[in-house]
Amino acid sequence: MEQGSVHNPQVTVERSWERLMSEVNQYDDGLVKNWKEDIDTLLVFADPADTVVALLTQISKQLSNATTLETPQLKFEPSSSSIRINTLWFLSLVLSLTSGLFGLLCKQWLREHRRDTPAHSQAETLALRELRNASFREWAVSSFLAMLPILLEVALLLFLAGILELLWTLHLTPFIVISIAVGFSVGLYVMTTILPTISMFSLTVLPSYASDKFNDNIRAFHNICPYKSPQAWWFFWFCSKIIRHSSLVQSLFAKRNRHVVRMRDWSRFDLHLIRRPYQAEHTSWRMPVDP
Repeated sequence: MEQGSVHNPQVTVERSWERLMSEVNQYDDGLVKNWKEDIDTLLVFADPADTVVALLTQISKQLSNATTLETPQLKFEPSSSSIRINTLWFLSLVLSLTSGLFGLLCKQWLREHRRDTPAHSQAETLALRELRNASFREWAVSSFLAMLPILLEVALLLFLAGILELLWTLHLTPFIVISIAVGFSVGLYVMTTILPTISMFSLTVLPSYASDKFNDNIRAFHNICPYKSPQAWWFFWFCSKIIRHSSLVQSLFAKRNRHVVRMRDWSRFDLHLIRRPYQAEHTSWRMPVDP
């Protein structure tokens, strides 16, 4: 009986290294690209800082001139409201400029991280890549990058607080109107921050079912909250710390046959739902690891 010959290409060590480096570079390029896009968005958002400086300077001149005309013979003493407004605004300005400064620094770090350094072999190139990635993890560069948008968001909240303080001293009507708008915006911000945590603790996985196409491998899930931002992650991390160190919450989990294990990021929890969906009699939650 004749057997068909199967032609398998000879896989050399060099081709294996090239294939490995191609996959690794594709992953690293995508990761760095996402970081750079986030930084570019942050820098665009922080760009109006010069306009804010001009506005604050103009307001300061107007207040100074008004005070000089009214009481030229008295020493100028700013009101407590003026002190609070200037403190909020200038603190907001400093945080905004700081986020922009470190955004530029992070782009420099990323450029150096992905610098194409000539090496003698693919193995040496891969070793260099692993050294740089391990250093990035050890020095928590990804956490530093995640903190930059939060810094800018805090600056915005401080600026809005200063606006409300200013309007309160001027007239009640604009204060009420702007307060409603600010309250709505801040409310949405807070809601999108806490909803992922609430969703993760209330998420339920339905029992598995069989079908002709997917056999027994497909499971039905409730959807997961997609509002996964850095600040939402820090809120989830904080709540998980409370759960792990609170005997009362731990006892409530025990009564519902749930136990807490650890998780490093959002994606780990999503994969956990797919790989190990919990049954009705035994529920497993993954919590973030301590930084």
